[in-house]
Amino acid sequence: MVGVRIQIEQRGGNIAAAIQRAALPRIEAQLRAAGVRAEQIGRELAKAELHDRPAFRRGKSGSLRYANGFRATVTSDGKRATLRLTNRAKHAPIIEKGARPHAISASGKPIPGFGTKGQHDGTQRPDVFGGPPFTRPTGTIAHPGTKPRKIIERAVRQAMREKGFHGA
Repeated sequence: MVGVRIQIEQRGGNIAAAIQRAALPRIEAQLRAAGVRAEQIGRELAKAELHDRPAFRRGKSGSLRYANGFRATVTSDGKRATLRLTNRAKHAPIIEKGARPHAISASGKPIPGFGTKGQHDGTQRPDVFGGPPFTRPTGTIAHPGTKPRKIIERAVRQAMREKGFHGA
């Protein structure tokens, strides 16, 4: 999760406390607006980078689950307000932080049509390499890993800049 925290410190006794009490609701409202914009930016980035690409390069529906899973929350304890943008998709940590190279072992389940060449009509014909139309994968595959996308962090930073929070 990525959080952006803005803290107003108390200095100068009662005057600072009065200013703080007056300013905090305004800052919370600005953070809520930034949170709504961060959700929009996150959806746009996720769709552009994960979903809007050739069908063979994207998952079945995981990219849309990720794109629609953003939620912004603003919390306050009376002294500081915090904006947190999260994603509810179960694979969000992999997209955000990336994955190291790893081995994927075959499950051994038959894969229909794995050995066929463009044959989706149910006929039992071997492919051009002579393999059976249903094969059981064996062994392991070396997955190269994935780079971290950091969509949440980029969405929060862009939204904060757009809403006038400098240094974000």
